[in-house]
Amino acid sequence: PAEFARQARMLGLPEDCWGAELEMGRGMCKITGLNLRARKYPVLTEMMNGDRGYSYQAGSIKRALEFEALRAEKAQSPAGGRHLPPRR
Repeated sequence: PAEFARQARMLGLPEDCWGAELEMGRGMCKITGLNLRARKYPVLTEMMNGDRGYSYQAGSIKRALEFEALRAEKAQSPAGGRHLPPRR
């Protein structure tokens, strides 16, 4: 959605991160929305196991997205990403 892309840009996140699946401290989650009124934890997520939703700081999500991109890039390399920790 265009509104999500605009809000993501305001938070310093990639515009196409809506629906992105990433691993956070509580397990695998999916980005489901943004709440700009929540200053500290504006990124809304839903756990992949259907447990419940959590809110995260934009910086934490940005780092997790960068790590997932690095993991995907390394998995396609000739070394096979052996130096990255395995996904749980």
